[in-house]
Amino acid sequence: MRRLGVILGVLVAAPLVGQEPGARVRVTAPAVGGEPFIATYWGVRDDGTLAFTTEETEEIVGVRRDELELLEIHLGRRRHTVAGMTVGYLAGTAAGIALGATEASRHESEWSGLEVVAGAVVGGAAGLVLGTVVGALAVTDEWQSVNPPARPLVAVYPKGRFALGVSVPVGR
Repeated sequence: MRRLGVILGVLVAAPLVGQEPGARVRVTAPAVGGEPFIATYWGVRDDGTLAFTTEETEEIVGVRRDELELLEIHLGRRRHTVAGMTVGYLAGTAAGIALGATEASRHESEWSGLEVVAGAVVGGAAGLVLGTVVGALAVTDEWQSVNPPARPLVAVYPKGRFALGVSVPVGR
């Protein structure tokens, strides 16, 4: 019976396989308000709850594994430079074409088509520069969802009888 207790203790104490204390995580648990909060993972307490320090209040929070609705690991920050360049270039080119066409329609000449092309080139270049700056300044956090692993369940009955089972999360 003692061996079984040791095995179950090891299985229950490994809820975040591969996560070292100090990892930045985003936790959603109804028991602590239900709204996601960003925290630092510190490990498993003696009572089996997961220990987190919230980033906002630096309060230590304990969450039972069965109370976890969603757990996400922070992968790092990402800049959106290429997306900014693309959107800026396309928007600048469209605006330049529109301005060039408006200017060309004011006076008909043999240079009217060139005004549209010049508007596209200048607008595209300006949009490319502006989009690159905006995209480089736009930084977002990248998160990866971690399904809580299957957890063992144990029922101990009188006269030394017991039952084993496994709880497996489905649909996440």
